[in-house]
Amino acid sequence: QLEEALSYRAGQFATLEFEELPGISRSYSFASPSGPSGQTTFFIRKVPGGVFSNFVHEKDLVGKFLSVHGPLGDFWLRPGTASLLMIAGGSGLAPILAMLNERLGNGESRPVSLLFGARTSQDLYERDAIDRLQAQWPGSFTYLPVLSAEPEGSNWKGERGLVADLIAGQNAKISDVYLCGPPAMVDSATQRLLGAGADAQRIRADRFTTLQDSPTSAATSAS
Repeated sequence: QLEEALSYRAGQFATLEFEELPGISRSYSFASPSGPSGQTTFFIRKVPGGVFSNFVHEKDLVGKFLSVHGPLGDFWLRPGTASLLMIAGGSGLAPILAMLNERLGNGESRPVSLLFGARTSQDLYERDAIDRLQAQWPGSFTYLPVLSAEPEGSNWKGERGLVADLIAGQNAKISDVYLCGPPAMVDSATQRLLGAGADAQRIRADRFTTLQDSPTSAATSAS
């Protein structure tokens, strides 16, 4: 909960710093659209040995103050009429869901294909939120999860492999493409997209990397 509403475009990110972790900052994409309530959401994956993410996952955060510096970045959904091909890996799902929820509220009806790559079925999060998007989206909405490290013999009946492997079955030539995830995933998917005839000018990407500890300044406070 922010002290005051923060205006941002879904897809952008902010740099966060807890009052109790001075000098330790991390950048995360907004996982929900901007709104007048001043409430916003971030997806924070627990990283082994990560100072910031372990603090988030192991501490009771109620009442703790957090500096939110932003919005930052130019990864946001441009207007258009072409179908949307959204490709996410891991926590890269955050800005993609924010974009789709923002556009749903604005009456967007373009066909959507959402490809999501994860390691195992336990890593497929926000499934209820995706189900709601599918049910409410005015146009067609296809969700294709793919797992790269699901144990053999599990109950998983869906796709296995890398998220880039799913691109061949999409209409990349006629789509506006939004990519978000680890650099290796983004690079691999970009090459597959170009090989499938996608227009490089219609591919937008946000590469998620693990940042080193760095100081930051506050633009907006949250508790």
